[in-house]
Amino acid sequence: MDMGMFSQPPPVYGDLQMNFFASNPEMKAFFEKPRRSWVIDVEGFDTSVPADEMEEALINHFKSCGAILRASVRRHPDNGLANIVMVGDDADEKVMQLNGTELGGKKLVVKARPYPRMDYRHLNLPFASSS
Repeated sequence: MDMGMFSQPPPVYGDLQMNFFASNPEMKAFFEKPRRSWVIDVEGFDTSVPADEMEEALINHFKSCGAILRASVRRHPDNGLANIVMVGDDADEKVMQLNGTELGGKKLVVKARPYPRMDYRHLNLPFASSS
């Protein structure tokens, strides 16, 4: 049985990285730039609206602030809390401008906090900035 390509060790990611980005410095710069991530806590929305509809409404309300990775709505009998995870260097400032705005006739209370930063440097990935 001919093992062909399986008889060679897999390429080292660092070599692949160098070849991939060698011809595209803009792409390399984009992936190496550190990005800030945020968790946005939202209260005050209408809890009678189904969760999936409220998630969509919140995404539409906050999408101009940064790239939204995830939105989730938790319900309590008296109020609700939504969390939105987004990426954007100044997304926290943009989000805070929406504090007190209305969504579905209810005033939103918005808070932004940094998302716990993960360290990928040990993986030698092109976007694993050391800063």
